[in-house]
Amino acid sequence: MRRLFRRTVRTAVAMELVDLAVQAVDGTKVIANAALIQTYDAKRLQELIERLESAIESLEAQNEGGEDGVVARLPEKLAEQKELRRRVRQAMNDLPGMERPNRYKRPARINMTDKDARLMRTRQGIVPSHNAQAMVSPVATDEGVTGMLVTASDVVDEPNDTAQLTQMVEQAEEMTGAKVPLKLADAGYFAGRHVAELHRRGQQVVMPDMARPTDHPYHKDQFAYDDDTDSYICPTDRIFAFPG
Repeated sequence: MRRLFRRTVRTAVAMELVDLAVQAVDGTKVIANAALIQTYDAKRLQELIERLESAIESLEAQNEGGEDGVVARLPEKLAEQKELRRRVRQAMNDLPGMERPNRYKRPARINMTDKDARLMRTRQGIVPSHNAQAMVSPVATDEGVTGMLVTASDVVDEPNDTAQLTQMVEQAEEMTGAKVPLKLADAGYFAGRHVAELHRRGQQVVMPDMARPTDHPYHKDQFAYDDDTDSYICPTDRIFAFPG
């Protein structure tokens, strides 16, 4: 699929249908088909595995209690519990790889339905989601600009866009075979190291800086989210519950 995407973009470029003077990047949250309640940290996974071990032990005892020492047919419920235990153990093995640096030292979490989904803020609240990224350039024809062509796309598990700018630019260069001199992005992509990297490469980025420095005591990054209560905790320890 990636080869087909690249071939399509390169064909459009070769036909001079793409205005490669400018590119714009943006991201959107795509809600995963996974329930919030299925998101676990290490503590909750351990509690779940302990409950499963107890349930399996009880079911096995019942299963072996047939008449004349004949072992009863393995109940469907026991098989389901063992399969769930297998999935929980796999999640416990995968969890260390989910660790992300954060100033609040929040524990890593994994969703049992979709392990690639992360808790992200969306219009529906904070729910398991994916962060979809796209880079586009204008489609230029004899009739003028008639639309936008996607020149790079990705889906990441980071809840914000600050780390995505450089890698999206690199993907677009791979797909188009060209270095576009001007990039457009919103403030969510603002990160000094990425702006500096593009400047080093001779590429200009037009974007607003963050409305407030991240070390400001009331910047949004200073608020910690508690998924157990669906609320935010501000730097002064006030709790703000999410409405609805």
